[in-house]
Amino acid sequence: MDEMSTASTTFTEIIRPVFEHYCSYGEKHNYVYMRRGQFLKFARDCRLMNETTDLTELNLIFQKINAQSKKSGDHEQRLSLYEFYLACELIASRIYPGKELEECLRLLYDNNVSPYAQTVPRVDHRGDALMNPGVLEVVRTHQKQLRAIFDYYSKMDQVYGRSLSWKDITHHQNHISINEFLKFAADFAIIPDLLTKSQLTMCFREANFGPKRTSHDTTRLTFPEFEDCLGRCALLGFRYYFKDEDAVKEAKFATHYSEAAKLVWLRAAAKEEAYKFYKKVNTTENARRKSIAAERVNKRNAKLQLKHSETVETVDLRDDNKTKARLHYYPEAGLPAKFHPFTA
Repeated sequence: MDEMSTASTTFTEIIRPVFEHYCSYGEKHNYVYMRRGQFLKFARDCRLMNETTDLTELNLIFQKINAQSKKSGDHEQRLSLYEFYLACELIASRIYPGKELEECLRLLYDNNVSPYAQTVPRVDHRGDALMNPGVLEVVRTHQKQLRAIFDYYSKMDQVYGRSLSWKDITHHQNHISINEFLKFAADFAIIPDLLTKSQLTMCFREANFGPKRTSHDTTRLTFPEFEDCLGRCALLGFRYYFKDEDAVKEAKFATHYSEAAKLVWLRAAAKEEAYKFYKKVNTTENARRKSIAAERVNKRNAKLQLKHSETVETVDLRDDNKTKARLHYYPEAGLPAKFHPFTA
C-alpha cells in the first residue's frame, strides 16, 4: 500500500499531529513509530478503554496490526502512521458497531480524539512558502535534473531477504531513505557547509509529513517529497524567516468551547478589573513618590550650590595669604624681610 487511498487520506491527515505527539512521548526525537506504551496512553487519554475495548482488547489490536507489519529490528513492536490508522479503524468499528467505516471514524474523532487527545501544533511556514507559484515554477524547470539525482541515490541501498516481494523491492527503489539522503547531501556539500545533520533530518521529517506527501512510508521520501525536502533545506540554509505579524493567532481549547470561552472571558475581565484597581490605588502613591523625588533633587541642588560657594571663599582666602607672604619675603636669605639687617 504505497500510495494513499482517498478514503483514508482525510482521517490520516487529521490524526497525524496526534500520532506525532504520542510518538514523541518519552522519546524526544521519535516521530515515526508508536510503541505499545504510547499507544495505550493515547487510548487512556482519549477514553477509549471501556467495556467494549478494554486493556486486553487494545493489546490484541496492537498485536494484530503489528503482526501484519514487515518492520524489523528496533521497530518490531511499534506502529507506523498507516498502521496506527488501521488500529483506529478497528477501535472505531468496535465502539460504534453497525455503522459505516467513515461514520465510525468521524464519531471516534469528534467524541474521543478531538476533545481529549493531545496534539503537536501544526505551523508549517516553510511548507506554505514552497507552495508559491514562483517557487513551483523553479522546481518544475529543474525537475528533469532532480529526477535523475533521485533515481541514482534511491537505488544505493540494496534490500535482501527471501520474504521480500517484487513490490517491496520496487518500493525501496522508488523511495529515498534518510541514509541515502544524507549521502546525497554530503556529496553535494549541503552538510556541513550549508546545514547540520540535525537540520537536514528535520527537513526530511517535515517533507515526510508535508503537503506533498504521497506515501504511507514515513521513513522514506517519494520524488515529490524529495523536491519538498530540497526546498525546505534551501529556505533553512539561506535564512528564510517568516514574519510573525502576518500570522493569525488562534485559540485552541482542550475542553468544551463554551466552557473554555467563558473561562477566558472571566480571566480577561478579572485581569482588567485588577489593573483598574491597581491604577486607582497607586495614583496617590505615585504622586507622593514624585514629590519625594522632587524634594530630594532640590536638596541635592542646594547642597551642591552651598559647596560651590564655600569652595570659592576658600580659594579667595588662600590668594590673600599668598599676597601678604610675598610682601615680607627676602629672597637672598630665604627669610621674611624683617630679618634682613639693612631693613631693621
